[in-house]
Amino acid sequence: MNLDLDPAQRDLVTALRESPGGRPASETVEAAGARPAGAFEWCLAFEELGALVAGFDLPREDLLRGAAYAVGVGRKCLELAQRRAGDRTVAGRPLIEHQGVAHRLANAAVELACARVGLWRTAWSRDRGKPPADRVYVATAVCVTAAVGCAHELVQIFGAAGTSEPVVTRLYRAAYGLPDVCGSPGELWRRVGR
Repeated sequence: MNLDLDPAQRDLVTALRESPGGRPASETVEAAGARPAGAFEWCLAFEELGALVAGFDLPREDLLRGAAYAVGVGRKCLELAQRRAGDRTVAGRPLIEHQGVAHRLANAAVELACARVGLWRTAWSRDRGKPPADRVYVATAVCVTAAVGCAHELVQIFGAAGTSEPVVTRLYRAAYGLPDVCGSPGELWRRVGR
């Protein structure tokens, strides 16, 4: 999904892509020389960190940043799954040409795109005043669910080869660890209902 970014936002994303992992995510953003102006730009930053999956420590206090990280992890899972489905052949045809595989990837892409839009809307609302707490819980639950779904599709597309592929294993662990950081989607939905 493409998004027109202003020059400062482009610089932020570029700086994050070039930064090493292994430290708290907020420090990584600041060490990259980035100064996100609001919740929306912080979400852009954390989405990039999620796509890098380089072992960043996520802040537990900000669900929106965790949700943005989840979108980044899901995005990376989907990209790898699509690439693998295009490269792998079954019965003489690329795997992506099989309707069942293409349909599953399309569903995961739509779920991730909807999660991303909901996250951006929530971040935009936060930048203009506080969004209702339930909106943050909904955005986080949807983002975590989409990321876990994308990780599931990644593992399914890679098949047994995925267990020996380090990037697949790392993404799988990152996605399935998101409920520990952000809260399980079920618990987040229960908070909305209260």
